[in-house]
Amino acid sequence: MASAADRRAQLHDQYGPCGEKLKRAHLGRQGRRKRLKSLARSVEPDCTVGLATDAPPSRPCPSPELEALLTSASASAAAELFSEYHVALEDGDIGAYQSAGELAFIGVVRYMAAGLSGTLVLGLTHEILRRSNPCNTSDRDWAGELANQLFGRVKLKLLRRGLEMWSVAPAVVDGHHLVPAVSHPGFDPHFFRADVTDCVALWIEIEVNSEIKLDPAPVEETIPSEGDLILF
Repeated sequence: MASAADRRAQLHDQYGPCGEKLKRAHLGRQGRRKRLKSLARSVEPDCTVGLATDAPPSRPCPSPELEALLTSASASAAAELFSEYHVALEDGDIGAYQSAGELAFIGVVRYMAAGLSGTLVLGLTHEILRRSNPCNTSDRDWAGELANQLFGRVKLKLLRRGLEMWSVAPAVVDGHHLVPAVSHPGFDPHFFRADVTDCVALWIEIEVNSEIKLDPAPVEETIPSEGDLILF
C-alpha cells in the first residue's frame, strides 16, 4: 500500500503543486455531472404525451371506402341543402369559380370522431348567399349557418354507416383576398355552379389516427332524415 507521502507525490506529478485541491475539484465536477444525468433521466417526458421528435410515428391513411363515403356524403349534402333554399346546384370545375369571381365568405367547421378529425370548408359567392338566404341576416352570418347546416347533413349520412361525428361552432373568414389554389394533387375543391355568377366551393379534410370501421349497410330506422324538425 502506498504511503501518504507517496500519494502526495503522485498527485503532485499528476496535478501540480496544488494536486490535492485540483483532484477534489475534478472529482466534484464528475459527481455533479453524474447527478445531473440522473436527474435528467428521472424527469424525461414520456413520448406518449405528444413530445415532438425528429421522426414522429407515421399516421394511417384513410381507407378508400372512408374517402369515397366522405366525398359522396359532402357533395350530396351540399346539393340537398341548397335545394331546400330553392337553389339548384350542378357539378362544376375551376371554370365555375373563374366566371363567378371571388368568394365572398368561407365557413370553416372543425369536426371530430373516434379515431379521426378533420375540417369542412364551404366557400360562397355573394350572389349565392343572397339567393339562398330567406332571412334578413348578413352574408357573413348566413355563410356560417350554411356551413353548420351542411356539416349536420354530412354527420347524419355518416351516422347511418356507424360513424358518429361532432363539431365545434363554425368560423367564418372573409374570402375576398383568398384564392382556391391547389398545393397538393388530389385536394381539388369540389366546385358547384348555380348560374354564371353563382359558385360554391367545398373542401373536406380528414386525418385518421386509428383504423375506422364502417357498418356494411346503412341504418335508417333510428336516425332522423336531413332537415327534420326534432323536438326535445
